[in-house]
Amino acid sequence: MIELGLRLLGPEVRTGSLVHAYHVPLEGFMAPDLTPTVLKGLRRDYGETAVAALAKLCASLDDRTLRWRAELVRGDPRSAILVAARQHPSDLIAVGTHGRTGVTHALLGSMAEWVIRAADCDVMVARPARVSFELP
Repeated sequence: MIELGLRLLGPEVRTGSLVHAYHVPLEGFMAPDLTPTVLKGLRRDYGETAVAALAKLCASLDDRTLRWRAELVRGDPRSAILVAARQHPSDLIAVGTHGRTGVTHALLGSMAEWVIRAADCDVMVARPARVSFELP
């Protein structure tokens, strides 16, 4: 996805922002008897996984002439991406999609669709190669 975005923007682009947003799945729906200590541990574990993923991505981009600003945000990815794009004026937002369809799409929604509808700039969406789109 990053490679495609860079090809679209061209060599004159000198800076880029990476926003990796993560959340504890179903955090708001957890059992009421979940202790603060357990919740803190879950947040820590998911945070550590997110830090490692962002570090791996940044390391893969080290040989570029582009200067990257990386940001890790705990919370809703839709909001985090839009806030970052507004704080650091952006020409393009590049997002990936899981390519969910049917009931899964209806239940979980689409982060990419949300960003497309709310962004103040262009949005490029990359989908996994294994996904094929079907007409309804």
